[in-house]
Amino acid sequence: RNWRARSSAEVRRFQSLRTFLVAHMEDLDDILAAIRRIEGKMDRRAFKQYMRDAVPGVHFTRASLEFLFNQYDSDKDGFVSGVEVVARNQAGEVMLQGGMPEG
Repeated sequence: RNWRARSSAEVRRFQSLRTFLVAHMEDLDDILAAIRRIEGKMDRRAFKQYMRDAVPGVHFTRASLEFLFNQYDSDKDGFVSGVEVVARNQAGEVMLQGGMPEG
């Protein structure tokens, strides 16, 4: 049973990623650049407002901002920090180069 729940969660996560990428493919560089500029800690509300202000030409849906927040709140404490952003981006770069992040 547990494998089914995990598999279902993985499918939902990939569906969210696909939806986000389709909606924001043209703006992805600007979005990632804004995320890389995060310093300190931001709660969910501050993160959403920051993203809207940092990339004003992009229309973010509630779902796309939730997706981004959840991707970068790696310790699930309700905050996105500059440290999490750096760690997440490094893990993503490793995966793009064909490796897997450790841990």
